Amino acid sequence: MRRVSRWIIAALLVVGAVLFIAGTSSEHHTATSATTTQVETATPVEGSAEAETAEKAASAATGAKAAARVSESAEAKVLGINRESSAIVAAVAAASVVLAGLALLIRRRAVFVVIAAFAVLFAVFDFAEFAHQRDVSRNGLAAVAMILALVHLGAAGLAGCESFLQPT
Repeated sequence: MRRVSRWIIAALLVVGAVLFIAGTSSEHHTATSATTTQVETATPVEGSAEAETAEKAASAATGAKAAARVSESAEAKVLGINRESSAIVAAVAAASVVLAGLALLIRRRAVFVVIAAFAVLFAVFDFAEFAHQRDVSRNGLAAVAMILALVHLGAAGLAGCESFLQPT
């Protein structure tokens, strides 16, 4: 039974890494396509009143896009680190995969305590991301964040139980 729980912990960590990468890339794609479609509208005849109005609207849209980018980048920063940068996403995914491997290869309490702490920490971030995505009406991304939080909580719970069963 203990061997099965280690495999489940490893699987949850790998699934968490995949969901994190998918959710983050989907969020970047959603944000990029939303700002692109706002600017791409029908182009009126040059010199007309409609053209001037369209030019002002495009200028306002560009300003709104810049403000949205600043707002989103500020939201994504935790302790001055952009948690949605490609390097951070890759590091977190790699850490998840490494911890999954350690769960299978090393049967020591410290390994499972580290896994549990890692999973709890990221579950907290996942719940925060769920709340953020729900507030901005991105229900699909909110669902991914909630599933990811539950995956991390499952890994944390199993790793916590496994830590009590392992030698020091």
